Amino acid sequence: MAFVQIPLSNTLRMVRTDNQDGTLQNFDNRLLHQEAYTDYNVRPYLQKVSSVDSILIQFATDLTTVTAEVYNIDGSLLVDKSGDITLIQSSTSFNIYNLLFQIATQGQYYLQLTFTDGVDTEIWQSEWFQIDGYVVENLIKIEYNTGDNDGISYLNNETFIIRVEGRLVEVEHEQESEVYDNYNESLSKLNSFAKRSPTLELGAIPRYMAEKLNLALTHEVFKVNDVKYQSKDAADIDFLKADINVTNLYTGKLKLQQENYEIYTEATDDVAPTTNHILIDENQGKLIIRDQGINNFTRYKD
Repeated sequence: MAFVQIPLSNTLRMVRTDNQDGTLQNFDNRLLHQEAYTDYNVRPYLQKVSSVDSILIQFATDLTTVTAEVYNIDGSLLVDKSGDITLIQSSTSFNIYNLLFQIATQGQYYLQLTFTDGVDTEIWQSEWFQIDGYVVENLIKIEYNTGDNDGISYLNNETFIIRVEGRLVEVEHEQESEVYDNYNESLSKLNSFAKRSPTLELGAIPRYMAEKLNLALTHEVFKVNDVKYQSKDAADIDFLKADINVTNLYTGKLKLQQENYEIYTEATDDVAPTTNHILIDENQGKLIIRDQGINNFTRYKD
């Protein structure tokens, strides 16, 4: 039996598409633009990717041949990215691969992965995604890596990037303090840490992007616009409604806390600075710059 595993923490959501005939749809076996639920007001959505982003897809399979092709959303082939697939780990029963690639051309695309060994074949497709051509200010960039339960192997410090509609707002300035109550009712501060906690306000995003944000928060490293944050809770997310129908889009917010805020490494020198001297050669009447330690009559250089 063929084995293909593509973890949900990958940059793009991937769904197997060659076995959908006669299969009842659920949240995991259809792409967003394929969904057709009762009382759904379906809104189109494309995941946003910058032309400078490295799109990372990690997968495991026991099938021997894998092709990676990027298509325009009209179904025409843009480019074959099979040459960007690298084997990162091998076992007796299956191999783990990274597909790491960039697309420098603005447009709207999807990725197709085809797995085969000449007998079994599986075809997986990604959600539609958009390269550039969007309003950057309406998006936030999220990076994440290192997780214990996400099915990813982090041999090469694999880092995933997604962009979602949203903004950082409502910064709260807090502190965690240890205070001692003295005998005379005066307070002595033993230790304290300042905290900065912005709120991530989410725009209209589909369910699978809300799911991806929730998965990203489970990782040890979680960055928003290049700054490290963490959160104790999941995002508070709800349907975006349209009249009596619900849409396939969500809005919400998430309280974050900046990592290592006001925590610094001591500013000390690991190596003593070099001190130069002026050597006075009285015989020749010359001034020569020499390093500290020369056994001559010396004066410090200004």
